Amino acid sequence: MQITKFIRKLILLLLILGISHNISGLTQVVSADSLLMKANKFKYTNQDSLKYYIKKASLVARQNNDVYNEIEAKFLLIDTYIRYGDYATALSLCDSLDNIQIQNNNCDLNAKINIKKGIALGSAGLNSQALELYLKSLNAENCVLSISTRNDLYYYISTTYYSMNNINECKNYLKLGIELSIKNNLDKDLISSYLLYASTFNQLDSVRYYVNKSTLILNKYPGYVYEKVAVLGKKASVCDYAGNLRESKSLYKEVIRISELHGFNNRLSILCNNYSYLFMDEKKYDSAKYYIDKALSISRYLKSVELKATVFDTYSDYYKGIDNYEKALECLDSSVYYRNEYRENQQIQRSQVLTATLKTEQKEKEILQKEKQISSMWLLILGVISVMIVFMFLFIFFRQKARLQKAKLETIEMDNKLEVADALLKGQDSERKRLAMDLHDELGARMSALRFMIDGSFGSHTKYKDVVSSIEVIHQNIRELSHRMLPSQLEKSGLVVSLNSLIASINNTGDFAVEFNTNLKKRLSDKLEINIYHIIFELINNAIKHSKGNHVFVQLMLHDDVLQLSVEDNGGDADISQEGDSMGLVNVKTRIEYLGGKLIEDFGKSLTLFMIEIPLTNKKQII
Repeated sequence: MQITKFIRKLILLLLILGISHNISGLTQVVSADSLLMKANKFKYTNQDSLKYYIKKASLVARQNNDVYNEIEAKFLLIDTYIRYGDYATALSLCDSLDNIQIQNNNCDLNAKINIKKGIALGSAGLNSQALELYLKSLNAENCVLSISTRNDLYYYISTTYYSMNNINECKNYLKLGIELSIKNNLDKDLISSYLLYASTFNQLDSVRYYVNKSTLILNKYPGYVYEKVAVLGKKASVCDYAGNLRESKSLYKEVIRISELHGFNNRLSILCNNYSYLFMDEKKYDSAKYYIDKALSISRYLKSVELKATVFDTYSDYYKGIDNYEKALECLDSSVYYRNEYRENQQIQRSQVLTATLKTEQKEKEILQKEKQISSMWLLILGVISVMIVFMFLFIFFRQKARLQKAKLETIEMDNKLEVADALLKGQDSERKRLAMDLHDELGARMSALRFMIDGSFGSHTKYKDVVSSIEVIHQNIRELSHRMLPSQLEKSGLVVSLNSLIASINNTGDFAVEFNTNLKKRLSDKLEINIYHIIFELINNAIKHSKGNHVFVQLMLHDDVLQLSVEDNGGDADISQEGDSMGLVNVKTRIEYLGGKLIEDFGKSLTLFMIEIPLTNKKQII
């Protein structure tokens, strides 16, 4: 009897919980908004909490077919991945939004998606591609854009032109955006536009004028905290530049306080770093070091290599100020090290962006599906089967852990491949250097000794002049070969001078004619120059050995962020790939892959052509 009562109570409890589950499902229809509001509170402070609430909001919105909030959640998640440097994932999420856009046939939504894609591409250094997306959306036919979307396009087109150092076009689009914002009372957009507009001027009065306009708008909206940090930080730097040290220090102190209060760590590191220079100007080195230490601590917490490079550069100036030049040099070396690491990270990020696939989207779907399953199980499974819940969670945990481990192994494997390629190229260049030195020093010395022996023993011989002439020709050929393999002027004079010297030495033989054309007027990074030199050397050498022609045309052109190289000879039927690549071509392909470039080969009856494109991921690759 008691058992029967217990069963009835258990059934009643299950029915009540089932009803509460249905009621909670109904309340979730309006909960996506509240979850997004919670997410926005962590926008600049806590990445993990931000992602947690975004994904929850996205799941709830999807369960209730709330397309608007699902899109808003994904936009917020895309912004998060961009802010923390995961551009490939951000682009993958944009692609998943493309499917929603196609279903809804909304050109304004398509423009918003393109804005997010453009921000990710621009952050990865692909400004040309970003600009193309923005302009395509702005000038789309039969598409009526909302005022806010059009204004965003004007602003991001301006920022992209500013990054590309095209100040005139930047100002043109900023003016359009400012006019639109004023007309439609978009004060928040005006603040960022005025700050960017101020950065386009060299005259202090013009800069101060637009910063003050931003300040006037900001005073009307006390709730714009993040914008307040940006405006006051700009105002502090303007005061510093104008020599108003007292007001600059006061502003920096206030903006640092606000950033600490609201957890704006990225801006806080930069502000502390800049603030330290004001104390160095006053010879207050203890106070300066306090803020430099603080900036370094924040940059380490953020794991920002770029910020570390900036802070160590400031450390170098600090130690110079206290006459500790040995420590200043150490910090400068650290700054260079982190800047090189930042450039390499940017190159890797750009590679990931260009090779992003739908796998990322699939993983995100799987994560959301797992969360949905876990949520459903938690609501349905009760006390009696709690052990099953534990086992299920353990199963999911270890499965996810295994997948995470697999992803880490794949990342490590990719890093190892890059290290192997780097070591292979360095080994080849080292061997070339050793062989060139052996040719020049050892074999050249032996030829000189042989000449002395012949002069001393066979000077009266009838064939003396012929033998001496042959020895001099061989000696000269050895010198030219050693200089081709290891051009002494490459490091000092640069790539173009070294290539002209190489080509001149080949043309002097009279057997092959090489023509060289380039628009390159500035130095490239050392890594680029030595690899490009050896690529051209190998391809010319390949033409001399395998081509049936007698002329090679080499063209090296720099267009925007891409270095284009072509090597063409007038010989035909030289398709080495039919019999297996020669070692020289294997080395060429290895170097191109290492530089992140691509190669196109064309073997015809009357010509052999190699076309190579190498992306310049950072403007600093050009000296």
